[in-house]
Amino acid sequence: MSALPAILVFLCLANVAPDLQILYCQAAKAWAPYRADIRGVKWCDPEECLGMGGGMFHYNSRVIAIDPDWPFKGNELLLTLEHEYGHALGLQHNWADSIMKPGWDQPFAQGPTEDDFKELGRMHGTQGR
Repeated sequence: MSALPAILVFLCLANVAPDLQILYCQAAKAWAPYRADIRGVKWCDPEECLGMGGGMFHYNSRVIAIDPDWPFKGNELLLTLEHEYGHALGLQHNWADSIMKPGWDQPFAQGPTEDDFKELGRMHGTQGR
């Protein structure tokens, strides 16, 4: 493995709960070329994520916390990690065609959408992806 892929894998896996590593890396890759400042990905402590719909992003500590008691089905854990990663990038909730839609009301986006990348582009003064 060359140095660059090894560095990228390390950045993806650093401070991530072992059983969340693969999905977290997929979530981070879905947002490329944007990279968020995330200092950790963990399972919530008891009652930490209560009422948060499966997970949350702590802005102060830059940590994504996932509710171990949430009844994730199918790819919902991945979608939750992508949603929380979006918060780490600076995106707020968005009720349009967006992974940033709050809650679990159908339909929900199956990953970051063009609208999400357009918003990031607007925020960063670029063309998006």
